[in-house]
Amino acid sequence: MLDTTSRLILYFPTSNASYEVEPSEEILAGLSDLCDINLRRFFGGPRIHMISRAHFKLIHHPGSGYVIVDLFSASGTHVNNHPLPPGAQYLLRNGDYIMLAGNEDFVISIVTDVSKATEVFGDIQPSGSEAGHSREAIGLRYIHGLDQFVVDGVSVSHSQLSPLEHNLLRHLYNRAGRVCSYDELATQVWDYKSHDDLQNNTIAKTVSNLRKKLDGLSAGSGKNYIVTVRGRGVKCLLLPE
Repeated sequence: MLDTTSRLILYFPTSNASYEVEPSEEILAGLSDLCDINLRRFFGGPRIHMISRAHFKLIHHPGSGYVIVDLFSASGTHVNNHPLPPGAQYLLRNGDYIMLAGNEDFVISIVTDVSKATEVFGDIQPSGSEAGHSREAIGLRYIHGLDQFVVDGVSVSHSQLSPLEHNLLRHLYNRAGRVCSYDELATQVWDYKSHDDLQNNTIAKTVSNLRKKLDGLSAGSGKNYIVTVRGRGVKCLLLPE
């Protein structure tokens, strides 16, 4: 729970921009110039019209923190991949992320203090730690504000994954539980027109390398969280099956 001295910073990964929220009773965010936060400053692209003119509001509760409320937007608001019922209040915590209109281009990360952005995951161990995993530590997680993965409580530094492996893992993570076809991965991760344009086994080799690196951080995590579905594609699991 945030205290009265907490800062609320909205970080926009797609534009690498941030906005520090000043405590007030209500702060409106949307595409309208009448909103306190005009999201056109941070988002763009042909689908921006999916965001409502008044999409959500933030309310500061002294002694508790900030809550987000969806303003019956046309395309909806998700917090940590869970739909936020219109009108319902959700208390924001460090490391949460908001997605508007179900679109990854419209993600907002919640940061109260970048130096403490991993505190929401209190069981995180330094990379290379051999500490045993508690039940709460098991799982694959992603901290949007830091663009960093955590596997079974162990942080994955940016130097441990190649940019391609990092982008692949992020793509799979954002679609956790769903099979991503090879054509989808070829076009959206590799930027090819189709899977046929890639050399044979390129995706399979990258997936294999990614699994090995995750295994190096936590034994068995590669096969636990990155699953190949024969003849269909690859999917990511947030917890072992």
